[in-house]
Amino acid sequence: MKIKSLFMSDLLPVWMIVLSFGPYVLPSLGIRTEHLLIYFLAFFGAIILLVNRRPVFYSPSLFFIFLSMLFLTVITSYSTLFGYEQIIDQTTIGKIISHAEKYLRPMAVIIALSVFFKISDTGSSRKALINVSKALLYMLAINSTLVLIQLFVDLSPILSHFTYGMGSASFDGETRSVSELGMSMGRFSGIFNQPAEAGLTYALGLFAWAYLSSIKDKVGGIYWKRYLLLGLVSVGGFFTISKLFIVLGIPLFVVYLMFINKGAHVINFKFFLIVFIGIVSIGYFVSKSETFYSLYTLVDALNNRSLEGITGGRFGEESTVIEQFQHVWEHGALYGLGFASYTCLDNGYLEFFVQGGIVCLAGYVALLIGMALTALKHLKTAEGKLLMFIVVYVSGAAVGMPPLTANRFSPIVWVFIVLIMFVFYSDKKFRQNKEEQNIKIA
Repeated sequence: MKIKSLFMSDLLPVWMIVLSFGPYVLPSLGIRTEHLLIYFLAFFGAIILLVNRRPVFYSPSLFFIFLSMLFLTVITSYSTLFGYEQIIDQTTIGKIISHAEKYLRPMAVIIALSVFFKISDTGSSRKALINVSKALLYMLAINSTLVLIQLFVDLSPILSHFTYGMGSASFDGETRSVSELGMSMGRFSGIFNQPAEAGLTYALGLFAWAYLSSIKDKVGGIYWKRYLLLGLVSVGGFFTISKLFIVLGIPLFVVYLMFINKGAHVINFKFFLIVFIGIVSIGYFVSKSETFYSLYTLVDALNNRSLEGITGGRFGEESTVIEQFQHVWEHGALYGLGFASYTCLDNGYLEFFVQGGIVCLAGYVALLIGMALTALKHLKTAEGKLLMFIVVYVSGAAVGMPPLTANRFSPIVWVFIVLIMFVFYSDKKFRQNKEEQNIKIA
């Protein structure tokens, strides 16, 4: 099989999803398996575009997304080079590149898929979206299995190859990964370094499950296997004790099901049986681990309506978000302070404001609004509903962490977004071709 024919297939987006769950191949540089594939294809894809001079963007919406991310990258790069007290040396260059890569990633995914994924007919994009939805569910099910094993067996020697990243000083003075600190508090995330990021991905998995259920007539009906996948994804998401999953993801998933249930009949005996089994299983495993304490802390914060407890200290009396916002407002409100001006940014809106000022914050909000308007335009379709719930979710989740630039979640969600845009484009072209044929016949 030729390399070109291998890439230009329905399997390319699936490989991007699968490799996003892969280990670090160059830990010192923070490079994982999906980086190798995405940037390899993006590099040669850019050369192909320049040589052939053919359009890459299949739709105005996708072009808008690409331009938005390019705009955000350029403005933040300017702030990095000429911003307030920005020092670029050997100690900061690595962090700057790491933060800049998060902005480049969406554009790399767009170029790679636009060049090497071939839309042959109106069903190819939809088939690819179905395949990546299934791939995500299977990968999350595997990760959930690892999480359940973690409750009884120390998998650190294996999972350390997947959770390498920024260390964090624990209470006893040792330096540990965020994942290890999370486990000490009863929060298990498998191959994900951050429980919050795992919560993001599990929530997207719920939306993918709902999407597959909404088009059941086109994918062969609903089987027990799909409900078992739902159970594993739900249990794995729960053990992250991530508010992004429990407080935001699950309620939106329920709304999604109610939104599609009339036509898909998703909420039935099988669904309630899986819910019951899931609750019993969670109760058993919680009683055997430190998860009970973390769960109690979350429930207590919700009951007391403690903003500081619910947001993990991001908002409240000692808000890190407000402190960072005030500092940037005083020293670089318009264009921000540049990449890596703060190592840790636990808010999506704050990320763009701190690094790119009001200009980039406005650009980020415009990007979210643009995708929401596109979803509204196609809301009658299953893909339009999926995109709308993704946009609503990432907009809300941005209060807790930057979702569209999160390490493992980012390439996954952007593959979904790009493929959805491809579906919209292929449906439009199909209608146009059909109208032209009707005119010729007439």
